[in-house]
Amino acid sequence: MRAAFGVFALALLAAHPAGAQIAETRLSYPAASPEQARAIPATLRLPASGGRVPAVVVVHGTGGVDGRGAFHIQALNAAGIATLEVDYFTARGIRPGPDRRPSAPQMLPDSYGALLFLAGHPKIDPARIGITGFSLGGVQAQLTSNAGATQRYAGGTAKFAAHVAFYPVYWAALPGGPRGNELLEPRTGAPVLVQAGGQDDYDAPDSCERMIAALPEASRPLFSLKYYPDATHGWDSPLTQPRSYPDPAAHQGKGGTFRLIPNRAVAEESRTVMVAFFRRAFGM
Repeated sequence: MRAAFGVFALALLAAHPAGAQIAETRLSYPAASPEQARAIPATLRLPASGGRVPAVVVVHGTGGVDGRGAFHIQALNAAGIATLEVDYFTARGIRPGPDRRPSAPQMLPDSYGALLFLAGHPKIDPARIGITGFSLGGVQAQLTSNAGATQRYAGGTAKFAAHVAFYPVYWAALPGGPRGNELLEPRTGAPVLVQAGGQDDYDAPDSCERMIAALPEASRPLFSLKYYPDATHGWDSPLTQPRSYPDPAAHQGKGGTFRLIPNRAVAEESRTVMVAFFRRAFGM
């Protein structure tokens, strides 16, 4: 069990639009890595409850904490689910963007540190902790279903109960890619939902389907795919206008620009699907 440290703001009670009271605390917690002592800034939001509540760790993408998390957190909190939104870039002293971002495997100690922090929190049910993330964070959400990583960083004391990956980038983990053996490793048994866009030109639009097809037979039933044919990468962005961004990892590692076109209808649907998935996984 790990305690939070570096708390730098008292919990604040805020009225949720649905009427529930949410206690919000800005804090920091230790990454689950004895080799790299690192304090991870995070925001914990706890719905008012007479008992322990389930929780979801929310992991940003290359753009950092940019409003996408807040959009999904609102719905999770309204459903009675606590959230811990993390900031892995600030913890490393880097700015959002592709220049110095860590790889998804390098972020694993930060995510498992979040799991251990929540599992030790008196208001959180340690058996009902999930994780979700966007793009780079979506890869992180899927990677934490790996049994070996869970044993290494959580030591068998805790595991994530459910995983939701928004438009994760999978080309590197497909057969023949630089992390091609990653998909062959055993899973914890927790369910994984992948949400992908048919117009995603950061990665190949069918990479998520190919990823699930490449899984060992024992792992495949744990994964489900929700596909949005008209959605690009980052459909739930808070931007109001389409944008294009350069990224050296786009287009299966060849580099180039990719489109980000906000799509409110898909954002609302994918958020509803995510909340329903976690509610089922948590037995709510």
